[in-house]
Amino acid sequence: EWPLDGEGCVTGDGVWNTSTFDCTNYWSPTDLADGSGVDCNSANESDLSCVYNLTEKVPGDDTRYIMDVWESWLDTRNAKREARAAAEESKATDSTPFLAVLWLHSNHQPHPALPEYFFSYNDTFGEPAGDYLGTLTQMDAQIGRLRATLAARGIANDTLVWYTADNGPHPGSDPSTGLSDVRRATNGLRQCKASVFEGGIRVPSIIEWPGAISANMVSWLPASTSDILPTMIELMKVTHPQPDWASDGESIVPLLMGDNSLVPVSSADPSDGAEVTPRRARPMGWLYHDSMVWMTVTGQYKLVVDPGPGQCDAQNDTVTGVGPYLFDLWDDPTETSPLATDGEFAPLVEVMYTELLAFNTSVAMSQVNESQCLEASA
Repeated sequence: EWPLDGEGCVTGDGVWNTSTFDCTNYWSPTDLADGSGVDCNSANESDLSCVYNLTEKVPGDDTRYIMDVWESWLDTRNAKREARAAAEESKATDSTPFLAVLWLHSNHQPHPALPEYFFSYNDTFGEPAGDYLGTLTQMDAQIGRLRATLAARGIANDTLVWYTADNGPHPGSDPSTGLSDVRRATNGLRQCKASVFEGGIRVPSIIEWPGAISANMVSWLPASTSDILPTMIELMKVTHPQPDWASDGESIVPLLMGDNSLVPVSSADPSDGAEVTPRRARPMGWLYHDSMVWMTVTGQYKLVVDPGPGQCDAQNDTVTGVGPYLFDLWDDPTETSPLATDGEFAPLVEVMYTELLAFNTSVAMSQVNESQCLEASA
């Protein structure tokens, strides 16, 4: 039975647990003027002393807790707005922009579901939803709560909600079925979290903005979280405080606004009714430890260097070395068979590899001279 009060949390299997060691901790920034001598604003000096642990364990779902904190913040913001309006004897308005970044991680490993979600429905095997599906459902419920909160406050129309994930899934086992193949979660894409194969980096994104996006649209435009900043800069009509710094992303405002200036190309004969894929202005790159990726502007061709399996077993032996390896994601979305890098594809591989090395050099320069998250090598 789900307790209504008392200390404890859920650690899995739909069971309430009072072992606080297993329950979620929350960390927050310290007062940057705490006199510790550490410059918490410097990427080269900040350390664990720049955060403090909220040692009181929070019972229940951490995503629900995050939403509680967010709603409380909105209440405080609203109270301050109304106080200012009363002092100025004017009507309160909610026109001040705000940014909220909500990291919802209910379904992160070990993804413990609350009992009411663990047992809320049966899966295709006739077993309870369990921890994995249960946490997806309880996170979905809190996202629904977020949207309802925006609507209730009358600000949904002017609020852009951008949902995405940071990486592909982690393999796990379902004790009810004994199945642990991560491809159940990647829809067959190769590998998983911590790999630069598609199973590790291809995730969905959903954008809702009722006041500006009037019609539903599905797009296969290749994009990344690097596109969020330039997109928001364009929407807010501001300039970057460091306009000379390298930018790896690009604004996708034209796509959001339904602008047809994005040049469409098709992976099939348009007469067959195939959907078209817009082009990016420039290619995209990924770096993860020694692994590197470069993708063409349409998302068709992907060059992979020194790929690893990630946090799951290797799924086939078609890639066993550093490479580079070239894949046609339109014809081979599961990256099963790399294309020959000589012959007709040799010029493309040469161009992509040269651009990838330049991207790698640019990122290293930015780490030292711009973000300062790395010290210059001697």
